[in-house]
Amino acid sequence: MTGAEVLRQEGIREGKREGIREGKREGRREGHEEALRAMLVAQLEQRFGALSPTARERIATADGEQLARWVKRVIPAAELADVFDD
Repeated sequence: MTGAEVLRQEGIREGKREGIREGKREGRREGHEEALRAMLVAQLEQRFGALSPTARERIATADGEQLARWVKRVIPAAELADVFDD
């Protein structure tokens, strides 16, 4: 095997390793967001009753940062709109 082939093979291996690392990071992020969604829905339903389709859609499409903000607002919220008030 030539030096160029060795370098090419090492590059391929490193690329695979980086792909695996990135996949794990993405999986953890997605799992965290799903946990936040489930927690938020449970808290909101416990506090305010059944959620409207609109509220469920907002939760389903929110990113992790937005979900975290909403989770923090559940306890002090007087009504559901207070949670989603941006």
